[in-house]
Amino acid sequence: ALRSPGAKKIFSILDHNTIFLLIAGTYTPFLLVSLRGNWGWGLLITIWSMALLGILYESFFINEYPKVSTSIYIGMGWVSIIALGKLYSAIGLLGIGLLILGGIIYTTGIWFYSNKRIEYNHAIWHLFVLVGATCHYIPILLYVIPPK
Repeated sequence: ALRSPGAKKIFSILDHNTIFLLIAGTYTPFLLVSLRGNWGWGLLITIWSMALLGILYESFFINEYPKVSTSIYIGMGWVSIIALGKLYSAIGLLGIGLLILGGIIYTTGIWFYSNKRIEYNHAIWHLFVLVGATCHYIPILLYVIPPK
């Protein structure tokens, strides 16, 4: 663990900011390749704008209002619900099912992350992240990356 308060704060900011990048980066292939058009570009601009605003927020208010940060993460993660029908048309039932399952897993993991009374809560949270990321990776592999 870092001992310097200054270094600890900088790395905490970087850690939180990369969450915004992960969320927006996960959306990007679906929006640019699968959705395309107005829906794809509109959501791409929305999600990356949210990421930029989240990064600015975290850079200035790190750990001051954790519920606000968590709400932004959740909002970003679930904003695609407005394009559920379009996504379904683009990637089908299995693709949508895995995206929703991944979102549920990430969202459920937040409970473990925020519950400091649970031993190893942070490690448990990262297991949820691993499974959620896998649920999001599979549809990229199956439906976004063209077969060779």
